[in-house]
Amino acid sequence: MALGHGARVRVAAPPAEARKLCTRLSRGGIPAAIDDGVSYAEMIVVVDPADLAPYRARARHLFVVGAPGAQYFASGADEVAVPGEPEILFRRLRMYIERLDLLSRVERLNERVAALEAGLADAAHDVRSPLQAVIGNAELLARDSSLTPAQRDIAAAAARQGMRAIQLAERILESARRRNRTTLDAEGLDLGTLVESAVEQARVNARSRGVTLTAVP
Repeated sequence: MALGHGARVRVAAPPAEARKLCTRLSRGGIPAAIDDGVSYAEMIVVVDPADLAPYRARARHLFVVGAPGAQYFASGADEVAVPGEPEILFRRLRMYIERLDLLSRVERLNERVAALEAGLADAAHDVRSPLQAVIGNAELLARDSSLTPAQRDIAAAAARQGMRAIQLAERILESARRRNRTTLDAEGLDLGTLVESAVEQARVNARSRGVTLTAVP
């Protein structure tokens, strides 16, 4: 990896020391370059600074190599490593980079989830009207005396399935409206009722194949 290529860490130190530290960081898998004194950076490592203010304004995360640590923390440093212990600095830099990468992945995942929810909401909105028409026709057929009892049962089951689909569409739309909700509510669930509902949904198709489904308590 070329020194400074794709650098995420900028090093502010006397030239010879800065080059040495950049080389060690880059060889350790942490892309680094010498700080130019003006650019904003994800991370800036400063060696024995007299004043942190110029760096604090340009760094998302500011590391200091120097002592005493309390003085630097009071001046705005996020991390302080003792001179002569580079492994501590490297470990903290790696931890911070990993945390940034994880946050970035979470942000991208949230964006994808939001896009998926928006697509589902559009689809749910589009299917409601056709479903309502299907439900209405199925309910009429379920009351049609010219049909056999089995045919009326199938029509009634189709109407119930349509209502469940409508309810699912409504839940999807509500979820999309509350996309920024950060907490989930835990509620009790009657497993028996859930099983009975699932069996009821599958019973018509099973019957057409000669299979009888029964929910046993």
